[in-house]
Amino acid sequence: CTATIGAAPSRRFIYEGVDEGYCCAVTGNFTFEAILNEADSSMDFIYQTVNFPTGDTHNNVVGVQNSGTFGTNYEYANGARLSTVVTGTRLHVAIAP
Repeated sequence: CTATIGAAPSRRFIYEGVDEGYCCAVTGNFTFEAILNEADSSMDFIYQTVNFPTGDTHNNVVGVQNSGTFGTNYEYANGARLSTVVTGTRLHVAIAP
């Protein structure tokens, strides 16, 4: 589900993913919102539910990346569950101009 709220130059584009699955045929799901803020070029990520697969041994990452040349990780877990991105987590990402 998507929506654009507000008027320029303070619009917010909202994407809501409900019961999104993990890649690679791994069971588990999560529900979240990604909000792009036009006024300050920031992004907000709100994780309503996070259900990790049982026995998860995949690499898990939460972060932001452009077309491939620059990115930043909030959390990376090599072959393990994420420890800080859990149900109720809210992240705010400020993008430098």
